[in-house]
Amino acid sequence: MSLSHYKKLQLKYQNASLPIKISVPFILMFLGFWIAGTTSVGYFLAQKLEQGEHKRTLELVTLIKREIDQELDILRKDARLLSTNEPISQAITAQDELRIRQLISPLKGIVNANIITIINRDKNELLTLQDPILKGIELKTKEVNKLLVTGVDISTVAETKDFGPPVLIGTASIKNRQGIVGGILIGTVLNDQLLAQINQPIKEHIVIISNGIVVASTFPSDAFSSNQKKRLETPKNHSTIKINNQNFAAHLISLRGIENEQTDLVLLTSQTSLNQAKQTTWLLIMTMASVGAVLTIVLGYWIANHIDRSTGSRRKPI
Repeated sequence: MSLSHYKKLQLKYQNASLPIKISVPFILMFLGFWIAGTTSVGYFLAQKLEQGEHKRTLELVTLIKREIDQELDILRKDARLLSTNEPISQAITAQDELRIRQLISPLKGIVNANIITIINRDKNELLTLQDPILKGIELKTKEVNKLLVTGVDISTVAETKDFGPPVLIGTASIKNRQGIVGGILIGTVLNDQLLAQINQPIKEHIVIISNGIVVASTFPSDAFSSNQKKRLETPKNHSTIKINNQNFAAHLISLRGIENEQTDLVLLTSQTSLNQAKQTTWLLIMTMASVGAVLTIVLGYWIANHIDRSTGSRRKPI
């Protein structure tokens, strides 16, 4: 609004009748309160939507952690079950690799593992059975093996060399009457298939990033561009990341291994529903504010005009 236009309005207001002069400030004051009130309600409702989404996300993070902990617990129990097998213990004591293979091979499918490793008390591998998905991939289990031959049974996450997917592992020491004779390690790869299984009750997306590279995800194979696939830095917690032209809120779940290695599991929650809900809320608020403003102006003008006419009629000479 230009200065000249403002002066014209001020002059008109000064020359207006007394009822108009009284009514206009009240109309403007009511409009100010109305707009401020509806805007405050809009911000309040938008904040409530964000708080609800944040609460839901925390529940999903808890659910993911629980699913991973359950998988680790199953692996540790399977390892303990195999470690109590007397023929296996005898074969390890004798370091009979052929006999160990004969005993372990039929059990690999039962425990539903991607890798089974048997070591003796000197931490030397006597047998390793692994699925083709682990072909050429080496597990970092040096510290795990050290603990294993001391009688410590653990479940943890082990990194793989050459930027492979991490592996959930459970271990158990194998003993006879003389003491510890070796150990058994059972592992499941935390790959796309396992993430899809974990993601079933969640219905969002999960990615695993190792050294800036996506090694597993619940996205379709073509979701990432070639550059993203090669290099995707771990996003900051609660930051927003765009994948396949869709915005996601990132929530980090750090999985720490026994050797202080860290695997970044990232829960990505779609912001589409939240943004649509906020847009709908603001549209409703702005509609209410606009309707209220129009009604206030019309009603205020009618009241002022009515007062002006009534006052004018009283002043007419008889």
